[in-house]
Amino acid sequence: MSLADKQENLTTYYKENRDTFNDNFRLKMHRTLSWLKKANEEDNLDFKFIALWIAFNAAYADELSKEEIERKVFHQFITRLCELDSEHLLYGIIWDEFPGTVKTLLDTPYTFQPFWDAHNDLLAGKEWKAMFSAAKKKAHFAFEEQKTAAVLEVVFGHLYTLRNQLIHGGATYESSTNRKQLEDACALLSLFVPAMVKIMLRNDSEPSWGKPFYPVVK
Repeated sequence: MSLADKQENLTTYYKENRDTFNDNFRLKMHRTLSWLKKANEEDNLDFKFIALWIAFNAAYADELSKEEIERKVFHQFITRLCELDSEHLLYGIIWDEFPGTVKTLLDTPYTFQPFWDAHNDLLAGKEWKAMFSAAKKKAHFAFEEQKTAAVLEVVFGHLYTLRNQLIHGGATYESSTNRKQLEDACALLSLFVPAMVKIMLRNDSEPSWGKPFYPVVK
């Protein structure tokens, strides 16, 4: 099923059930679906990735917090999302649809933040390499144990670095140097975000979803 078809199905379900959602959840889903629609319409990889990331963040973000707290919140979110995934949508993405894409992304130092920290003299070369090796081992162990949430946490660490490169001006528009990473990231997020939204829509009363940090203020 294409991203457009998934978008249409999710939007139809949302419209049919939105009156039963609480205000916070309804606003989150409304914002998420609007950005998912934009991602579906966008051919340019730079803007497609940005739209997909905003769609993800619109559904996920609860509040702005320090980095260490953010990691804990993200861990809790992904863990709960996987627990509620009764149709094994996320499992299917990781192991059935894109095992090659996921592994390629995890084997890429250019989306591993400590690699760039070393280039900015914040880490020693041996230090980032040890961290990279440890992260890969953690991900491969999670693959073998089929721990979906653990794999997704490592994957999103790489995606977050790619996000920072684009948003903070660390990449040239339509650069040839990051095309492969963007292709893989867009392919993965194009599957993950609709699956995430579907799980959330089917569990709209789940308290873990939180509330929008920027509500509509009249």
